[in-house]
Amino acid sequence: MNPTKRPRVRFGIQLRMLLVTFALGSLFVLYVGYSTAKQAGRDRESVREQMRLTAALAASRLDDHIGDIRQFMNGLSAALGTSVAATANNDAILRSTVAQMPANTLAVQLWDLDGLSIGSSEQLPPGPRPNAEEKDFFLAALNADGLVTQAPLRLHKGDPWTAVFALPIKRGDRVMAVISATRRLDTLPQAISPAEDLPPGAVISIVDDDGLFVGRSLDPDRWIGRPAPIDRELMARRLMESRGSSESSGVDSVARIFGIARSRAVPWLVYVGIPLETALAPARARTREDVYLGLAMLAIGLLIAWQVVGADNPYATSSPLAVFKSFASGYYTEVLPAFGQTLATFGTGFGISIVAGVPIGLAMARIRVVRVILEPYVNTFYSLPMVALFPVLLLAFGIGFPLRVAATVLFGIFAVIVNTYIGASSIDPA
Repeated sequence: MNPTKRPRVRFGIQLRMLLVTFALGSLFVLYVGYSTAKQAGRDRESVREQMRLTAALAASRLDDHIGDIRQFMNGLSAALGTSVAATANNDAILRSTVAQMPANTLAVQLWDLDGLSIGSSEQLPPGPRPNAEEKDFFLAALNADGLVTQAPLRLHKGDPWTAVFALPIKRGDRVMAVISATRRLDTLPQAISPAEDLPPGAVISIVDDDGLFVGRSLDPDRWIGRPAPIDRELMARRLMESRGSSESSGVDSVARIFGIARSRAVPWLVYVGIPLETALAPARARTREDVYLGLAMLAIGLLIAWQVVGADNPYATSSPLAVFKSFASGYYTEVLPAFGQTLATFGTGFGISIVAGVPIGLAMARIRVVRVILEPYVNTFYSLPMVALFPVLLLAFGIGFPLRVAATVLFGIFAVIVNTYIGASSIDPA
């Protein structure tokens, strides 16, 4: 026999069965984890696609809304005069149509080629009429074939944010006047919302081609007119792509999955986002269920293997059924009495700790002499490992109920004193 050769370790059939069961169960758990990870990825992409469709629907509603404004202005154009002499008649016509204006439209104005207001749906104060000759929407409309937009726009501090939509009025090929409609922006996201039951924390944002917020469903007064967290290159690419999705924390630091779609009527992007936790909650719930199922199957397999091994060789190891039978047979004769003794020991020891510890802690917090005398001892025993004092307790009380109560008091009273002292010291005596 070679003395340098190490003896081989041999496993019995029972241990081998347990190891095989554990190995197969572990492989099953790993497979479940791999499958759930792949499914989580598919669920994530499904949510992104759903958000792309939701954003596309919101963008379509925005187009419809702007189309209603354009149609309303086109209908008025034929009835309005384009000269200064028609101002009074134009005012009367526009004011009579206030009830028919698209929702949240604040005013409709008619401008001549010099930018002078020759028609308004508003009651204007006496004096010179408004002039738009230097307004961007007016200058753009004079050279446009269709609808032009200027947003976000706030005429005076404290006024609501607005968008101005303008159309040239043509007679033949010649521009004769410009008609404009002013619409509130703070209510625009609600008007184009694709669903009435978006989850809490969902947000609808509208960003123009300059990267500015022109609408936001959450805290609009704070964000409209401010730059969106997107660089110009990415903005241009998204305007070209017309539809997309992203995951980001946004301006309010809430992680969301966004669907993105471009409006066809105006160069704006519509973002619809829902919180990441909400979006992936169903997928994560399924993942937890699958993992718990895998762990449960592993545990059942180990229990079965343990039962087979224990039943085959009861002198070497026990079995789950034998443990259960022993527990059931000794429940009333051994378990409950032992539980009662433990509960009595804890209740008595903890009660003594409260009754003695609270007054001591209050006295230390309110009486300086008591604090000076007791604080060093309390701090010493509070930081001392109580196990070190167990031999002293054993000698003093012997083995039995008094020993258990004394140990419980020793473990609890100093914690009660310290916490009472700290709490009472933080309260103003006045």
